[in-house]
Amino acid sequence: MRQLEACIRSELDLTAQRRIAVLEPVKLVVDNYPADKTEYFDVANNPNREASDTTTRKVAFTRELWIDAEDFAEVPPPKFKRLTVDGEVRL
Repeated sequence: MRQLEACIRSELDLTAQRRIAVLEPVKLVVDNYPADKTEYFDVANNPNREASDTTTRKVAFTRELWIDAEDFAEVPPPKFKRLTVDGEVRL
């Protein structure tokens, strides 16, 4: 059974389209980004895809974003590399 699961996982890693979900959403507002502006970025449907697969999807970037609660801390522990109050983070 483990070998079957490994084969399936290996195949899906190359062929499955990727999506993102935020399980415990926290709303983030980017103050220095225009409220009426939306930018779209092309993102690979599967970053591990075969070279012949060049399919992409559009992802919108706006002033309002959603991050997972685990990616934010008001009082961060040492070496916390995520978003904090008055901290910077790379998106």
